[in-house]
Amino acid sequence: MSKTDKANCEEPLVSVVMNCRNGQAYLHESLGSIIDQTYSNIEVIFFDNNSTDNSLEIASKFGDKVKIYSSLEDLTLGQARNEALELANGEYIAFLDVDDKFHPQKIEKQIFSLKKNNKLWGFGSYGTIDHHGEVLKNKINISIPKNTESFVSLLTNYRVNFQTLIFHKKILEELSPLFPAELKVIPDFCLAMKLASFYEPDVCSDLLSYYRSHPGQLRHKTLDLIESEYLFTIEQLEEINKNNKKRTQLLRRWKEKSHYFQAINSINKNKINEAKLGFKKARNVSSSFYLVWLFSILVPFGPRIIYKILRG
Repeated sequence: MSKTDKANCEEPLVSVVMNCRNGQAYLHESLGSIIDQTYSNIEVIFFDNNSTDNSLEIASKFGDKVKIYSSLEDLTLGQARNEALELANGEYIAFLDVDDKFHPQKIEKQIFSLKKNNKLWGFGSYGTIDHHGEVLKNKINISIPKNTESFVSLLTNYRVNFQTLIFHKKILEELSPLFPAELKVIPDFCLAMKLASFYEPDVCSDLLSYYRSHPGQLRHKTLDLIESEYLFTIEQLEEINKNNKKRTQLLRRWKEKSHYFQAINSINKNKINEAKLGFKKARNVSSSFYLVWLFSILVPFGPRIIYKILRG
């Protein structure tokens, strides 16, 4: 047995899925961060969602290191992720978006941690970079408080960076399709909360990936969709957790967070009075939302200040 074959026997195959829609700006750097992993047994599933830029040309420059697949029609992000997952052969599956990048030891550290702690899925700490690749925050430490159910912890303080998420193929076999086809903006939030409904995660404290903050991000363009997709996701979770009284009660309360998203969208449209009403309707979700509501009505230009803070 060759050294490579022996290493592959010891290292389960990991499929890294990258969905792309006109992602040429940072694509070479992002794909390179997968290719340059210290973990060797990796396949890259590059699924192009009918791009009209040079994304396919950039991906093809990596040769047989990247398996390229294309859709001839526009798909929602949920549909595109599901299509890509059907092509994955790995025992474990990870994701990377076209504008972010992995830490060189990301896969190695997570496979070791998952096996050590006998978990089927996990996520972990990450850093942030700007559009030039300069580090904004070297490391954002992610953890779940001790003696706290991960579902409760993530619903009330969601902090899963999708580029750090990884799971065993057993989950795909049990819960497929993982992503609701209806979702265009937040299928990743839906997936993480779905996984937390069934399995406790492994939370790796090591730096795993870098999230890029830049002007062209999808989140700045899709405020109209977030409120409805958040409600859709909560309703999905209510169905999954309908036999768990504690979770059902919590989901009922956190459904009101949709009014918060409505408020942010109203500020973006310069509808300040509607924004204040949205913050008011969301005030009973938690003490933090109550304080946001007070700030919006008591501080001059409060809603605009809130929006500016959120936009960074």
